[in-house]
Amino acid sequence: SIKGWGLYFTDNTSCFFVFAAILILCSVIYNQEQSSGFYPILRICRYGRLKTFVSKSSVLIILTCSLIIGFALEKFCIYGLMQGFSDGNNAIQILPEFVKCPYRITLIEYLLISLGIQMLTGIVFSLICATISVFLYNYVILYIAGIGVIGANLALYLMPVYNPDN
Repeated sequence: SIKGWGLYFTDNTSCFFVFAAILILCSVIYNQEQSSGFYPILRICRYGRLKTFVSKSSVLIILTCSLIIGFALEKFCIYGLMQGFSDGNNAIQILPEFVKCPYRITLIEYLLISLGIQMLTGIVFSLICATISVFLYNYVILYIAGIGVIGANLALYLMPVYNPDN
């Protein structure tokens, strides 16, 4: 019998908390100079433009990946303590949601693949929010745009999927 894995892979509620945290990170990392009045000084410094942007983007990517790994570990520990996990070397097709998966991968491999996809998604979202933040330097517009991206993501997630077997 399979225990824990089905719940772990189908629970996506933590994604919204990750997106909200990334949105807050972007507003803190990129908008501080403008709101404090330090931005004109930063622009005329020798390393004030490109190197600062690269450093801030690197920090944002590292924090985003850390945040995603932290939420994934927390979810893994919760389901592990609640139900426990069966052997992770079973094929992914043992779960009802993945019966028609054409690839021969194990549950552990799928866990790593899904974690990698979540990290790429988080990085793309954080860079979109960073771009909006750099061009607009406005907290309200950044939050509205970020919530719009999250809302579009939710709308796509809730759309019915065409299944030729139905």
